[in-house]
Amino acid sequence: MAEVVKYGAIKSSSFLKWLNKNADNLLMRKNKYVLHAVKTSVKEKIDVVQKDEKESGLRAILNFGHTLGHAIEAASNYKGILHGEAVSIGMVFAASMSVDINKLSIEEFNLLESTLRKLNLPTKVPKKLKSSQLKTYSF
Repeated sequence: MAEVVKYGAIKSSSFLKWLNKNADNLLMRKNKYVLHAVKTSVKEKIDVVQKDEKESGLRAILNFGHTLGHAIEAASNYKGILHGEAVSIGMVFAASMSVDINKLSIEEFNLLESTLRKLNLPTKVPKKLKSSQLKTYSF
């Protein structure tokens, strides 16, 4: 679900708001809601890829949350944390930095974090991981 939330965060605030409002329906795997989430995510990804087929700029937004996410996965030896969980944490971290540099409002940050939490996704780096481990895999 983190990858689905990512499309709301990077492309469509109305979709992110919809995910937040319908988190319970998604967790209950209600078909109508799951289909809408999947269709919207695929549509948004296709839109990005078609606009930047050669990965010359815009397509980089698809990596939102993945820098720290991949570091978390690697530092965990790819055990105990799923890709989506790592990306969820990475999105919160990246969004927090965006707030710090005034590229994202606190309201937008709160919506993202709230949506991830409502979908039972983690938002903080696991305590067992040290910042030195994450640095090793981030840079």
